[in-house]
Amino acid sequence: TDIQFVIIGDGRSKMNLIEDIKNKNVSDMFLFISKQPSEKIPELMANCDVAFVSFTDNPLFSMTIPAKLQSYMACGMPIIASATGETHKIILESQSGYCSNPGDVDGLLKNIIELTKKTKIEMEQYSKNSRKYYEENFDKKALLDKMDKYFGG
Repeated sequence: TDIQFVIIGDGRSKMNLIEDIKNKNVSDMFLFISKQPSEKIPELMANCDVAFVSFTDNPLFSMTIPAKLQSYMACGMPIIASATGETHKIILESQSGYCSNPGDVDGLLKNIIELTKKTKIEMEQYSKNSRKYYEENFDKKALLDKMDKYFGG
């Protein structure tokens, strides 16, 4: 397959993940990049086709909107997620990608395969939807304008 996963950061499970990847003989499908400053992330994302966000199955995570999701949408990235709650709702509402439940490996695999079948035009639409949702819901100026209207400013 021509899929490559680019993993940025140095999370506490990174070494376990690297070991699992080696044991499964799929090292050629993964590229690890050490932790980067936040201003470098858009440049790295521009070289990717899809962004991934995942959470463990925890009620706290279902009630929050991760900054990572907002950053991905600001970059106009199609999104694959393993999440519930607000993240799941936003991805469906924005039509910016696919979301499976945390721990649902089969669902995640199905979603990855579905995205590989999409045409360039369909992927561009996911990108546009992602960016549009960001602009309408997370952009600081847009949010301040909404607050001004709400408070009669």
